[in-house]
Amino acid sequence: MTASDTGGALDSLLASVINTPNTNIYDKAIDSVYLSAGTGGSQLHHLVDGQHDLLGAFSAAQAASPTDSLSSEIFGTAHHLTKDLFSKMGLPVVSLEPDAYRRSADWIQENLGISKHWQNDLLQINATELLGGGLSAAAVVLGAKRKDVGALAETAVSSGLAGALAANPIAMCAGSVALALACRHCTDPAQRQEAIQRASAAGAGTVTTMAVGKLLGGVAAAGTLPLIGSLALSLTAGLLVRNWVLRRGQQPVVADAPDATAVQAAPAQLWQRQVTFQALQIRDHLDAAALEVLRKAFPAERAAHEFQLFAR
Repeated sequence: MTASDTGGALDSLLASVINTPNTNIYDKAIDSVYLSAGTGGSQLHHLVDGQHDLLGAFSAAQAASPTDSLSSEIFGTAHHLTKDLFSKMGLPVVSLEPDAYRRSADWIQENLGISKHWQNDLLQINATELLGGGLSAAAVVLGAKRKDVGALAETAVSSGLAGALAANPIAMCAGSVALALACRHCTDPAQRQEAIQRASAAGAGTVTTMAVGKLLGGVAAAGTLPLIGSLALSLTAGLLVRNWVLRRGQQPVVADAPDATAVQAAPAQLWQRQVTFQALQIRDHLDAAALEVLRKAFPAERAAHEFQLFAR
């Protein structure tokens, strides 16, 4: 849900509420390198100023006052890092030297084609990424305990895909571990078939959730209620598509021809017909959901023609 423009709106809202301006000596001490020299700028100073990892922040807080207590320094450090965790960029996975970071980021972008923005996001993690990654990790643990190949396959695809697009290192690691465990526990053809079906459903649901979240990004930025509604709609759309794909995968395919040999003779055509049919079903579900949203948004026009509602 948060790996989309709607998730970006959620990050902005949390940052405006929790990541308040510096108000005490510990805030100013931990941000002293950025405030004095502007090191890294607003997007990168957590990563390269050396004072926003746990050890660096505590060392800066200790130097803030010669007369304060250890408990005050610990509380001041925790307070500032908590605020920064809820910023849009978050806290660094590991602090880096500015020159070393710039050289490596330039080389990766030039030789591997990976943008600096994605690299910056990967090396810093905020509260929503921590929550999403933590839930992904919990799903891996539960799936591994039960040796549930299907659940592990779903987690591998959904967490891996969302983590890669959102540059969430925890979700990407959880997806990789889930994939390895799914392959390890997959011991017979029935399990393999279930894993493929559930991975396909997870992929479709994840893409739908992120696509709807991107479409509703402008709406989500309008305020708290539109944001909650956008998150709910993106999640609901993803779950509907995921469950629909699962049901389709569990139903036996009925051939148009009277005998099975005709179906076996043209597997490509059969596959194409199935994909087309599923795409049309997804379109119909999304159209119906969009119409319901519009009817609720404009109750006075409940009797209006569908075309008029879409135009409005």
